[in-house]
Amino acid sequence: ALTAERVLNPDDAATAVTAGVAGIIVSNHGARNLDTVPATIDALPLVVEKVAGRVPVLVDGGIRRGTDIVKAPAPGASAVQIGARIYGDWGWPEPRAWPGWFRFCARNSRWRWR
Repeated sequence: ALTAERVLNPDDAATAVTAGVAGIIVSNHGARNLDTVPATIDALPLVVEKVAGRVPVLVDGGIRRGTDIVKAPAPGASAVQIGARIYGDWGWPEPRAWPGWFRFCARNSRWRWR
């Protein structure tokens, strides 16, 4: 299955869905160093609205702490991608610790993991 990544523009998301992608990944890939690039959390609700539930919308980028993972579904993210920033900042020795964290979040959140 093919996903469209680095999508920030709602019209680009709609075009990708029409072209047959299986999902949209809202991400600026760390490009906040450019003044004109929006934050992923600001682009997310606009993309979700335009996609209108036709495919899952994931968010990647701007996830700096655990609370960001819990907040991202509020504007409509189907899932949250985390990577090196979270991994390094939390000091987990290896990714095998991640499933425990996600189980903890699932048990202690009103949001349900898919």
